Amino acid sequence: MTSSSQQATLSVDITSNFTIPSTYKNERETQFFETYKAPSFSVSLFSTTNNNNNSNVLDAQMKIIDEPYLFQIILIEDINKPLLQQFDDLSTEIDPKKQKVDRISTSSNPNNKEKKNNLVTSINVDVDVDNNNNNNHSDSDINNKIYKLTIQDKSGKMYFAFNIDYIPFCKNMLNPLLSPKPRLLGTKIIILPGAIFNRGVFILNNANVKFLGGAIKEWNHNIEGKMIYYWKAKLQQLHEQQLNSKKKKITETF
Repeated sequence: MTSSSQQATLSVDITSNFTIPSTYKNERETQFFETYKAPSFSVSLFSTTNNNNNSNVLDAQMKIIDEPYLFQIILIEDINKPLLQQFDDLSTEIDPKKQKVDRISTSSNPNNKEKKNNLVTSINVDVDVDNNNNNNHSDSDINNKIYKLTIQDKSGKMYFAFNIDYIPFCKNMLNPLLSPKPRLLGTKIIILPGAIFNRGVFILNNANVKFLGGAIKEWNHNIEGKMIYYWKAKLQQLHEQQLNSKKKKITETF
């Protein structure tokens, strides 16, 4: 089975109905379909009462996962860089005319010599990417980054996940050196036994998460435009929260 046909098999929305084959053609398919057939993750697994309906996701503190669970990635965010900077960077990438004046002056500085990046047309997310072509992003900077993942199980429930150490697929999804950038939304991951679930958040490392692939094409269509819309709405929300906070402080003063 070719890599492309394998990815096509995995490129399904796990919340939808699809046919499960009677036999699997490789290990990755086996892992995908077997975890899909298994029960979804539930906070009720950690409930100490008989009434599982009252299980609260925030009550589950530092619980260790003891079964593998399948999820698909809805969103991945680089929380190391200011949101406004990410918004400006992507806006500039889409339309260079929107580049800030100070960035233009910096890039035109003759003393500011930057090496050109090699064009990357494919990516193996299980393998690290060579970053030696850019002095602005050291290996330690990228490897130490923390990413926020929004993930979804087959029942449609969503959770957050954070990495506590280097995970190759997280880095490669948002690596600024890759061109064209990977389109990996909808890709499937299996959270393995040993991962920690704490107050609605999975805490991941390279040993307790398995990347399967299988991006959903429709989700990645016009991804830049979708991210601009998302970030713009998020920035507006933050701005309104700041205004409300200031108004509250002024009211309390009087």
